[in-house]
Amino acid sequence: MDTFIIFFVLGLFIVLTVSLRFIPSEGFGVLEQMGKIHVIYQEPGLHFVMPFFQKMYLYQKEATLDFNELVLSPENSMHFKVTISISHVITDIQTYHLAMKSMSIQIDLMKQMESFVSSGQYHPNTMKAELNDYLVELFTKTTTYPFAVSNIDVLELDPL
Repeated sequence: MDTFIIFFVLGLFIVLTVSLRFIPSEGFGVLEQMGKIHVIYQEPGLHFVMPFFQKMYLYQKEATLDFNELVLSPENSMHFKVTISISHVITDIQTYHLAMKSMSIQIDLMKQMESFVSSGQYHPNTMKAELNDYLVELFTKTTTYPFAVSNIDVLELDPL
């Protein structure tokens, strides 16, 4: 009988540990049920998640996208290794979640950088700064992204 109670309490503890998610202040929670968005939590606090049926994704309102060692291979056979950090504030959590899950933001950014490198309209000595300026202009003029960019840093740009 004592063993049953111990296993029951231990099992209950494990289920509660797996089922509870905490959304911190200045954060969002996207609850998916069976692969589709069920609820978007914009308030901080403790929320219940049904294990195996639901999954909670947590995001900070102010976040950073880090791209470490992307390899650009434009059509003119020039290959570059790029490391970029983009600080941003999320403006549309649902669109942001779907874009991050499908990696469409990353794919679009890769296409934009490859377009810049393929254009050849830069000076090799100042290419890193020019790519940085190009990306800042891209994100400030384009309103299709579900976030507002506060800072972009091209940390590394080296030919391979």
